[in-house]
Amino acid sequence: MAKRSVAADSPPTTDDKTAPASSIFGGAKPVDTAKKEKEIEEKLASQKPAKEEPPPQPKKPSAASIFGAAKPVDTTAKEREIEERLLKTKEDNEKVDEKDG
Repeated sequence: MAKRSVAADSPPTTDDKTAPASSIFGGAKPVDTAKKEKEIEEKLASQKPAKEEPPPQPKKPSAASIFGAAKPVDTTAKEREIEERLLKTKEDNEKVDEKDG
């Protein structure tokens, strides 16, 4: 490490020629907001004629369609199928029991 050029006991010196004026904004420059806003408005105005109208949005489903594209299921038919299957397996089990016993 290099040796200190100033003794630790000596008070700090302020030299106006080397130290820049301190600012909470640092080296930031002021911006002309009115000019900036005008540029943005002009840019948006020049882009509008190119787009004219956005494409039509697809229609949203009505509030009654809370289930989206789900289709109704005929539960009575499913219940009948299950009952028939249960009856068939029950009858098959009874036939097997009769043969055995």
